[in-house]
Amino acid sequence: PALRSGSRKASKYEFNESVWDASLFLGYDGLGVCANGLLCIGVLLNVALQAALCWIIAHELSFDSYDDDFMRSLMDWRSNATESVLEAVCGEDPALSTASFQADTYSGAKEF
Repeated sequence: PALRSGSRKASKYEFNESVWDASLFLGYDGLGVCANGLLCIGVLLNVALQAALCWIIAHELSFDSYDDDFMRSLMDWRSNATESVLEAVCGEDPALSTASFQADTYSGAKEF
């Protein structure tokens, strides 16, 4: 008995309020030309936005921004910076007039 009820539930699908589920009705004559056109635009827009998001993730977020050259330049700066500048950067002093790039880098790394 439990197996039958489980197989009955597995053979059912409940539609969600999504463009992907609505796309199953593309071309259905009962919707009419206008509704089919709007649905087609919605599906194409959804595909375009998801492709753009995939592109952004693949090309902008998939590389290490702290490469060896960058880390070397930070180490060079660290070895040449005065103690007061180091304290201002690490203390995130808003009055810092020099080394603002290093302060921004420090803040970003700390937030991450």
